[in-house]
Amino acid sequence: MSDSQKLNRPEWLGYEQLAEAIPSGVLTFDEKGKVTYANSPALTLLGRSCDELLGLGLEALTTTSWDDLVRHLREAGQGERATLDLCFRSPKVSAEGGAEFWARVSMSPVFHGDDDMGVLAILTDISGERRVEGQLREAEYRLREASTHMPGIIYEICAAPDGHLAIDYLSEGVATYTGKRPEEVMQMDDWFTLLHPDDLGPAKAKIAEAIATQEPITLELRLMDGEKAHHMYAATSVAQGLDGTVILSGVAIDIGSRKRAENELRESQAQLHAMFDNFPFECWTQDLGGHFLLQNPLSEERWGRRISQTLEGIEMSEEALEDWRADTATAASGVVAQRDLRLVIGGARKHLRRMIVPIRAGDEILGVLGVSIDTTEQRNLEDQISQSQKLDAIGRLAGGIAHDFNNVLTAIMSCVRLLERRLGGPPRRELQIIREGAQRASELTRQLLAFAKQERAEPRRAAIDDIVLKSDRLLRRLIGEDIELVTLAEASGWDIVVDPVRLEQAIINLVINARDAMPKGGKIVVRCEGVVLTGNKQSAHGPIPPGEYALIRVEDTGVGMTEDTKTRAFEPFFTTRQDSGGTGLGLSSVYGSVHQAKGYVTLDSTLGEGT
Repeated sequence: MSDSQKLNRPEWLGYEQLAEAIPSGVLTFDEKGKVTYANSPALTLLGRSCDELLGLGLEALTTTSWDDLVRHLREAGQGERATLDLCFRSPKVSAEGGAEFWARVSMSPVFHGDDDMGVLAILTDISGERRVEGQLREAEYRLREASTHMPGIIYEICAAPDGHLAIDYLSEGVATYTGKRPEEVMQMDDWFTLLHPDDLGPAKAKIAEAIATQEPITLELRLMDGEKAHHMYAATSVAQGLDGTVILSGVAIDIGSRKRAENELRESQAQLHAMFDNFPFECWTQDLGGHFLLQNPLSEERWGRRISQTLEGIEMSEEALEDWRADTATAASGVVAQRDLRLVIGGARKHLRRMIVPIRAGDEILGVLGVSIDTTEQRNLEDQISQSQKLDAIGRLAGGIAHDFNNVLTAIMSCVRLLERRLGGPPRRELQIIREGAQRASELTRQLLAFAKQERAEPRRAAIDDIVLKSDRLLRRLIGEDIELVTLAEASGWDIVVDPVRLEQAIINLVINARDAMPKGGKIVVRCEGVVLTGNKQSAHGPIPPGEYALIRVEDTGVGMTEDTKTRAFEPFFTTRQDSGGTGLGLSSVYGSVHQAKGYVTLDSTLGEGT
């Protein structure tokens, strides 16, 4: 006989074999709550033998009283089944302090007569399920605790089939960025109002995209806490709910610090680019492979846009390109390379000073930075200053020689006059030749003194137009018929303080020089006008300061001058007319007369075009 058969079974239990076949535990209780039957699975679950279980009351097996169980069953309705999850005690481990397990009990009433009610109970072990539920509750609790202290916001949004969006969960972090508790936000009719107005449309579009495509999304947005905006980065996953809903779960982190850093970097880069673009000289950067990374406008204007390109294709001599490559390689090795250059660019001769330096990040060299400064004006100024100093030195020397020579000439002329008195009679041819030679020498001496600014001048106020027009009558007799002379007096009302005789002689010297530069004829224009200079202009004497000036310009269509001739044009005794008896004192005397009158001389000449 089995253990289950040792129990005194009520007569109404006629299905013992069926009960034994059920994998769940089966118990019967009489009207007093005493056990009257248990199948084998029930004995296993309860950890008791038939002898131990027979006659035990419900209270000895569970934490629930018989009265509570009966009341629960009656509340379910007559003849209705009721289900309870009950905690049972296991005697097998009671000696070790007791142990419990959970079972889901499905109960049906069994009536004896009109009032006495017994119970048929079927037990299913749910201990594992309860453990899982406990673990899930513990995990959920820990997750919520973690989300409470986690920076940023954890959220879950439920999108209903009708398009309504409801927030199912928000972590405590939402209060940091909106000033509202999670429950306040979840109860809001339109929680989208917490977004910055400019981010509202893009955020709704992104959420609609996620719902439609079932694909994760990321977006940047700003949450508003009053007037204060918090930049957030949100990453959202998408899951399909069982009831046709779409669950959007994600986290939003504060990227305000990153945004501020990006803005500061952007502003810094903008300032750097603005400074780079406005450098008054060429500037560029290259990587270690020689490719251009940056160019300022002056560099692009000079060499063309070279971004991502190398030096190949730049219009300059191969020798100059090789020097550039060598300097770039030197800088890439960590050594500053600098070089003074003289190039012909766009048909003009330019002086450049180029410097290429390494760009370092700690001990690493990332590339090179190059600058090229146009020193043409500076070099021309230096040359002019040098020329002016040389002319001044020559002037002092010439002045000293002229004075000594003038003393000798004075003695010669005195001797000629004494001889003429002693000899009497008509002038002697020999003495006449001596006198004429002495007079020509005296004229040369006067020109030397004029260049040296040591000849006595007699300045007075005079109208510049009158001086030019007076010169015109003499000039027309000095030039040939194959030369056209145009005189333009356009400085009416401009009076200057000058020695008129010396200024007139200077104009004559300039016109004669122009005439000699046109052996086949041409055109000479003498123009005077009043001008106002607003910036510094260079002259043979150095820079001309801004101000009002009376300008006399003599232009010709002659052969022009070479660079060497222009450099030496104002030197005394320098002449290009070796076979025509030129003294080389014409322009030098102009230089001296104008300088003595506190004026300036400029020279502009192009070979083959005129001066």
